Amino acid sequence: MNTAPLLSDAAPARLPDPDQTEGSHVVIYDGQCNFCRTQVQRLRRLDCCGGRLSFLSLHDPRVADRYPNLSHDQLMQQMYVIDPDGKSYGGADAIRFLSRQLPLLWLMPQPTIPPAASEQPGPNLLFYGDNQGE
Repeated sequence: MNTAPLLSDAAPARLPDPDQTEGSHVVIYDGQCNFCRTQVQRLRRLDCCGGRLSFLSLHDPRVADRYPNLSHDQLMQQMYVIDPDGKSYGGADAIRFLSRQLPLLWLMPQPTIPPAASEQPGPNLLFYGDNQGE
C-alpha cells in the first residue's frame, strides 16, 4: 500500500511556519482546499518584507493544541488570523486586520466590509469560501 502523503495533505511550499517566525500573525486556512492554498500563497507574496505572517493548515495538529477556543467547524467556515497576543480575527475581520498589517495593501483602497459582516453566520466568500464540498 502506498503511504506517501496525498497532494492535498502536503504543506504548501515555502510558507513561513509559526515555529520559525516568532512574533508573526498566524493565518489558519484549509490546507486541503486548492482555492484556499492559492489565496494563502497570494497573502505570502503580499508580505513583501517577510516575517509578518506565518501559516498553519487547520488540519495541522498544532492548531487544536494552540487554539482550543477555535472549533474545527469554525475553521472550516472561514479563515482565521491570530495576532501575537493571541487575539483571533475571523472572516471579514481577518481581511480587515490583514489589510492594516501588510504595507502593500496600504496603497490599495480599504475594503468596505461593514462591521456587522463579522456577526453574520455562514461562510465568508470574500476571501475564503465554504470548502466543505471540496
